[in-house]
Amino acid sequence: MDFKVVASDIDESTIKESDPVKFALAAAEIKARSVGERYPSAVVIGADTIVVYKNKIYGKPADRGDAVRMLKELSGREHQVITGVAVFRKENDKFMSAVEKTDVLFKDLNDDDINAYINDVEVMDKAGAYGIQDMGESIISSISGDYENVVGLPLKLLKRLLSGFSVPLLP
Repeated sequence: MDFKVVASDIDESTIKESDPVKFALAAAEIKARSVGERYPSAVVIGADTIVVYKNKIYGKPADRGDAVRMLKELSGREHQVITGVAVFRKENDKFMSAVEKTDVLFKDLNDDDINAYINDVEVMDKAGAYGIQDMGESIISSISGDYENVVGLPLKLLKRLLSGFSVPLLP
């Protein structure tokens, strides 16, 4: 099965949802529909991952200072990683979406820990300024839920959605 990665070029700051689940679903849907308009016969997957602590949405950091702030706020605390996934095919106007939530507990981090992590990992393209796949063991104490969701794409959820589109899947 061939596939192509296509950027949606959606400005997520235009999404006005304050509820984290609704925000993640709206972002995924807008991305899927945007690309689906350009490729009407394709099955298009849109996804958006956010980090949430005390109902505050943490997207990608604006700069290093923002990344430091995010990691300090998450230090020693449990938060959620929420990914909205949308699948869309324009030619028959078929659309399905769902959300995956995973609880993540950070280790207590001091300034040296945070600076070392930011120096060693590209954090600017990651919600909450971290990636579990990028030395995550150095800052994460535990996760409860889908590891792949914390990476950024919950594959079990995606597989379930794609089955509704009669897309042949590998086992």
